[in-house]
Amino acid sequence: AALALLAVAGAGAVGAYASLAALRGPPYGWLVRGIWPIAAWVWIACLWTLGRAAVGWLVTRSGAEVESAGHGARVVGASALVAVLAVVVASTATTWATTLGARQADARARATARIAPAAVAAARRAGGAYLYPLPIGGQETWGLVLALDRAGVRWTDDLDQARDLRITIGVAVGAQAIADARRAGRQLLAEAVVDGPGPVGDRTIAAVAAPLDVERLRVQLGHPKPPIR
Repeated sequence: AALALLAVAGAGAVGAYASLAALRGPPYGWLVRGIWPIAAWVWIACLWTLGRAAVGWLVTRSGAEVESAGHGARVVGASALVAVLAVVVASTATTWATTLGARQADARARATARIAPAAVAAARRAGGAYLYPLPIGGQETWGLVLALDRAGVRWTDDLDQARDLRITIGVAVGAQAIADARRAGRQLLAEAVVDGPGPVGDRTIAAVAAPLDVERLRVQLGHPKPPIR
């Protein structure tokens, strides 16, 4: 049963890898979210197999008569070995991909570091910053938010709140957002172009100066009119 479970989970993992390798362009979250359960099943299969092997080993050591003697014990040992190898491979691959290997996010992090001081300084002078619609979950988004938070500068991504707080500058990430800001007549305080490879190579991070015309921006972004108070 353990070997069968590992075989099914392994086949699913191979299929998931093949589907990821076939992607062209950025692997956005909604494209790959469907394979998350496969990763969970791989870990469940490995842990269940190791648990079964551990129980069998303890029972054997206790001197109790077990049905898995002989050939059965070899099967349990083989399945445990497969599970251990799967855990080692998965852990190593994950560690390399998230901490040790070369990542495109490094280029975005460096660009964020270059632009963050200017964005924080401008926001501090203006009493706060409005964050333009930024990439959801993008490293630039959280890097700028973290820089503002550490500096004790207030920020918002809500147009109504930006108007109520009288915020006069905005911070934009991405070539499109910055092009929109330029068309609206807002000057750029600072700019940093991401120098990383691949699909992130044309991304730009910039601190956009005043004036922040909330009503005009609302129309540009397609936001509905605020409720009458």
